[in-house]
Amino acid sequence: MKRTTLGWLGAAIIVVAVSVIFAFRNALVGQIFVLEAKTSLERADALAVKRAEASVGTSGGAGPEQTTRAEASASRLKTLYRQHDLIRSALRAAQSDDPTLWARSLAFTLMCLDPRFSAPVTGEVFRGDPKISVIEAREMARRSNEWRDSPPLRLALPEPYASLVNSGFVQGLKSIDAELERNLAASLYAPLAPIDAAARQQILSETRQACAAFNSEEFFRSYRAARLRWASQGATGALLQNGQAGWTSKRMKELTDHDFELVERIVRERQPDGLARLLGESNAWDLHLASETEQLQASAQLAAMAAGSVVAALASCQLGVEDCSSDSPRFRVLCTSYGGCHQPDIASMARYILARDNLDPELWERETQRVVTAIYTGDLAALNIRRKTPPPTK
Repeated sequence: MKRTTLGWLGAAIIVVAVSVIFAFRNALVGQIFVLEAKTSLERADALAVKRAEASVGTSGGAGPEQTTRAEASASRLKTLYRQHDLIRSALRAAQSDDPTLWARSLAFTLMCLDPRFSAPVTGEVFRGDPKISVIEAREMARRSNEWRDSPPLRLALPEPYASLVNSGFVQGLKSIDAELERNLAASLYAPLAPIDAAARQQILSETRQACAAFNSEEFFRSYRAARLRWASQGATGALLQNGQAGWTSKRMKELTDHDFELVERIVRERQPDGLARLLGESNAWDLHLASETEQLQASAQLAAMAAGSVVAALASCQLGVEDCSSDSPRFRVLCTSYGGCHQPDIASMARYILARDNLDPELWERETQRVVTAIYTGDLAALNIRRKTPPPTK
């Protein structure tokens, strides 16, 4: 039989099915924030922002009012998600009198950027990066479109493929039979129970139809105007990662003193809108949310990839700054990617897909509790939130 090299076996065979997804999302999300940078935020009065930021007190911890605000925000989000009117709900969240709803309004757009729900793409989508050639862009588009209509992924490979991948890491396996290679790639996809398949297809159809009619320009006009308004009032969610308000850091583990103090305040006071942004989709990979999952064997590395998004969502809901029901954007993205669309919420979905793939069903509950505990105790280092190390003195 023909044999092929195993240079892509191990981690590569597992990430190949999802790497293009993140490239696609990052390309479009990057365009979003470039667009934001060219808006009226550039003309905002920086002094007004600084005055508003300074005027907000810095108490020693969160009070009852923060908890009450968070619970009210989660309830309002649940009502919006239940309306099944993506366009109107996104605008209402962006234009809301609640900064937490504004912070979560971006979830509607991020959901529509997911290849599962967006229209098929061409290679031009990926040509914004000069390092990507025409041929590479076409291949990325092809893979993205394949992913769009593919079954959900497993969190861990089944046997005998799990042992093969794990032994490849341990023993330095060099080659594999071509047919086995194809079977190994096919084993990435999860089997669906009929009830799960029906629920997933309904979510795909409904969400694709809604996203096709979604007017991102109209939404972002409201979103940017609200960010300017909330930043001028000192809302921490609008100040977080806002370059126009003085944020300069690129990663949470390398924060300037100014940026670290803002994040520290968000956590110390448990500011609902600030936590909603901090635990948002864009930070799920930057924060340290899945330390136990990351220790799983190579054959379960898809679980490590999924864990950040799942744990961020579960922690947000436990803190009262998000709704995790089956109507939420996060549930739709996660269940169509990994299965469990027939479950009532993200927590139930997480337990279901972990058990389906022979992993500990309580794994992500433990991860979530660790994250929530870190926030309640102010342990930023446990979340990989640190000050930037100063350069060595000469």
